[in-house]
Amino acid sequence: MFSEFIKNKKVMNYGKFRASWAKVGSDTDPYQLGLTYTTGKYSYPGYTIAMINNNTQPNKDLKPTMTSSYELGFELKFFNNRLGLDLTYYNQTSKDQIIGLASSSTSGYTSRLINAGKIQNKGVEIALNGRVLAIKDFAWDAGINFSKNSNKVLELVEGTNYFELADASWANVSVGAEVGEDFGSIKGTDFKRNDNGDILIDGTTGMPLFEEQTKTLGNASWDWTGGFYSTFTYKNFRLSAGFDVKVGADLYSMSMRSAYLTGKAKETLAG
Repeated sequence: MFSEFIKNKKVMNYGKFRASWAKVGSDTDPYQLGLTYTTGKYSYPGYTIAMINNNTQPNKDLKPTMTSSYELGFELKFFNNRLGLDLTYYNQTSKDQIIGLASSSTSGYTSRLINAGKIQNKGVEIALNGRVLAIKDFAWDAGINFSKNSNKVLELVEGTNYFELADASWANVSVGAEVGEDFGSIKGTDFKRNDNGDILIDGTTGMPLFEEQTKTLGNASWDWTGGFYSTFTYKNFRLSAGFDVKVGADLYSMSMRSAYLTGKAKETLAG
């Protein structure tokens, strides 16, 4: 509370600095360290037997995911609490992520659990609020907030730069974790382009040409988020409204893909 050391508080009447550090472990579902069994009864020869009930190969050496984080912040109030400002910076790193890595089904398992990966999540949050107007029994309070977050993938499994989280195989598009990118990279097939960025067209068919290898097309993470609220008070009555803003995330539209594929999109018309 550094405002305690300020003698003249006409402008800033409240000031606080905060800092914190933490280290937390997180686990996965139970029964992942060893084989578990279930029973099944068959019509012939009619015996009840026990069988392995795992599609995921267990890992007896599995370690918890460890997350270390720190946060710094300021909270300030001005003009006898009429205006408030809150600033926060946070940084957390998670390592030994518990990942279900795909395996060949001929091994008896479709995936195996491993410790891999390192992800850094850092960002800033800013909130500004205050009383805009106060006349007798009427008051108008308003506030805005802004946050920007980076969820960067620093490491994955050794020898792997991309880990698939979900895919649409029929569209050759997937979403995953890519080293050096924010979590949620969108990978797929892109058009071939010239040095000016123009799409190259096949002279025989008139159709666009495609790259042979998939590439990063975008990212599902927001560039920034924010909000605004406004509250009007008259005696014992209060009216509030809030607005949220999210900007910058990319998406792959299956509905637009279908529209282009079937000729229902305006852009597929001749000319």
